[in-house]
Amino acid sequence: MRELADDRILEDSEAGDVFVTTWQTVATRVLDRRNVRKVTENTDSVDMLVQKLRERGFRIGVVVDEAHHSFHGQTQAGTFFRDVLAPDYALLITATPDDKMLETFEEKMGIVPEQRIRIGREDAVEAGLIKVGVRCAAYVIEPEKARLVDLEGLALRDAVGAHRGIKAALAEAGADFTPLLLVQVDSRDDEADERTEKSVQRVKEKLLNLGFTEEQIAVHTAKEPDDGLLALAHDMTREVLVFKMAVALGFDAPRAFAQWLDGDNLGVVRWWLRNSPQQPWSVNVPRPDGRGFFPDFVVGIMRAITVNDGLIVAVNDVRGTLSP
Repeated sequence: MRELADDRILEDSEAGDVFVTTWQTVATRVLDRRNVRKVTENTDSVDMLVQKLRERGFRIGVVVDEAHHSFHGQTQAGTFFRDVLAPDYALLITATPDDKMLETFEEKMGIVPEQRIRIGREDAVEAGLIKVGVRCAAYVIEPEKARLVDLEGLALRDAVGAHRGIKAALAEAGADFTPLLLVQVDSRDDEADERTEKSVQRVKEKLLNLGFTEEQIAVHTAKEPDDGLLALAHDMTREVLVFKMAVALGFDAPRAFAQWLDGDNLGVVRWWLRNSPQQPWSVNVPRPDGRGFFPDFVVGIMRAITVNDGLIVAVNDVRGTLSP
């Protein structure tokens, strides 16, 4: 495993090396955030690294999770995939395949898939990869009566009720977590920004009428995740996220871990911080092979602790090495 943020060195490359990254790291429209696309004194850009690897005879493989979100429209992800990575092998993974979208992808990329592998839902459940089930609700009304009923308002009312029920159940169980209610507005690529803004304002007003405050409602209408969206993962003041494009970023894990650190019923946590990579204050942990790694959290502790026989954290108190 290699870190794309600071380990783009050709001489250190070996067959089987794996980089794990996100589209917003390599294909965002905001140029000043695409640090991995820049040449530095010590490293190539990812564009140059891929080119040099190919010249050395390496074959490039790419695995794309949630692939149904990645290549619709004229996305930066599609351009990066086609023009920079140009992989010899590609594995696209999705739980919601769209045949038309796949055909468009094949046409734009100029490729023909070797095979499609379909995995039954029960297999994924048995492997513990997905939930046993989810609750779904469909609001159906006769077309001639549709204008008389606010289906959007009904759906929001029921969603808020479920959200508050979950919050109460967590509190009763002693789990001091804040669940996050996700509300998606118009999300087609051809939607005008003005229409999206109106949708957001309409939904926001209904949420306010249902008892939320301005501070509890976050809005994200960019076409791609960004730093502002990622910050929501540990902002417990937010209870609702109104968004346009998919935001499946795993909010639950960092939120739960942050709350666990704050609760500290073991009495060992002195302090903790969310460790963003490539910041002046970031903690870069060297691996045995000499490569760096930016952990998601850095925690100052009184002593090493274990949970379920697994080591959670065992580091010395490094307060003296961190800037205030």
